[in-house]
Amino acid sequence: MKFYKRAFNSILRQKNKSIILLLVSFVLGSGIIISFLIKSAINEATDVMLARSNSAVTLSLGANINEDQITKIGKSSYVNYYDYNITSNVTSNTLKHYEGEVSKYLSGTEKTSDYFDTNFSLTGVNDPELLMVKQKQATLVKGRVFNKEEITGNSNSIIISEKFAQENALNLNSKLEVKAALQSEDNQIRERTYELNVIGILKIEDKKIVSQNNDDNASLNIELIKANQQNILLVPNSTTKAINDFLVEGEGGNNSGNVLNSTPVFILKSPYDLEYFITEEKTNLPNNSYFVSDYDNIQKSISSITILNNIASVSFVTMTLLAITVLSLIVVLFLINRRQEFGIYKALGEKKAKTIMQVAIEMSLIGLIGFIMAISISSVAASTISESIMKNTQVQVSNSDNISASDIVPYLDESSINNNYIANNYQIRISLKNVVYVIIIGTMTMLVASVGPSIYILRLKPKNILM
Repeated sequence: MKFYKRAFNSILRQKNKSIILLLVSFVLGSGIIISFLIKSAINEATDVMLARSNSAVTLSLGANINEDQITKIGKSSYVNYYDYNITSNVTSNTLKHYEGEVSKYLSGTEKTSDYFDTNFSLTGVNDPELLMVKQKQATLVKGRVFNKEEITGNSNSIIISEKFAQENALNLNSKLEVKAALQSEDNQIRERTYELNVIGILKIEDKKIVSQNNDDNASLNIELIKANQQNILLVPNSTTKAINDFLVEGEGGNNSGNVLNSTPVFILKSPYDLEYFITEEKTNLPNNSYFVSDYDNIQKSISSITILNNIASVSFVTMTLLAITVLSLIVVLFLINRRQEFGIYKALGEKKAKTIMQVAIEMSLIGLIGFIMAISISSVAASTISESIMKNTQVQVSNSDNISASDIVPYLDESSINNNYIANNYQIRISLKNVVYVIIIGTMTMLVASVGPSIYILRLKPKNILM
């Protein structure tokens, strides 16, 4: 008779022993599966968080970084493309801000003029193709983007949003007049007028905002953010730098080599590279500055369930070793009771390997059935246990100090990643992938538990086995 047929017949013939082994496999398997499902849920939530995180990295506000340092960081192998924005504050009595839906959320005493005045901000760019276009947050609907000559030389070119153009009845080749002014300590006003030529008009998508509140104040803030996004005025960095130099000279200062009001933005090839990029490039940052990205919130989110993760890891290893040990002892006892059967097989010339395979098939089938039976009850237990542990031990961290690249760079979409992202998105699921892993774990556990004792028993000669 073939060894695998003997294995099936043995399971049916020794029903009591098979039931005992099945129950033990069910109990020990439940412990292993509970730990595995918890670890799997944590890993899945972490992977989803990383995939949804923003790959943009910028610097802390007030970072005194120069162009050479930005270029050096931008050459990192983790960077897909980068840009840096030098901003300048100007005024205009002829231009109007796009106000959007702001007026709908104003209180009785408030006016739109409280939020929009004659001040405007010019945003310089170094990438002629525009980072916000590359990020698909804006589309060029008229005209063109900058060319390299405009970026590196003196240029009066400007790119505006479609809504800002409509608000001010502007079109391609329209002229905008803005003024840079400085009042000295003796009340003398030093000013210079700049005439800018519209070369392109962008359709800017509304910024994706993750709001925690639904009150009127939160809605007002959201509409202000959206309106200001449409009021962005893009010029080459050389233009804003010239304006800033003019203002600094008026104060008797010198800006040799430094980038004033600069906001560098590095778009990484993948959000999975955040940790590696920040670790490698932080040594190139000036003093008292640091990278701002989703990385800190990712780390805080992971740390918020560290205890649960550690318990699941230790439990998985412990339960697996315990299962192998207990099942090995049970297999030894069963094999001792069947030593005469195996002695006869050897005496009849049966190869040791086939006998070992017979035992392995018997144990694996019974153990596998036990593990599969444990899946449903283990998922419920894993949910209950993890919920209890998280409730009592989770480190609650406030989201009020969350800061990401989108908080500094106005045209970047807000990230949904916060300190408690994993805890809030943690869910025990019995997926096909998890079922396959459970089958593999159960099979491997039973094989390890059965092969060792089988080899030990069958290494004896038939005469010694039959005694």
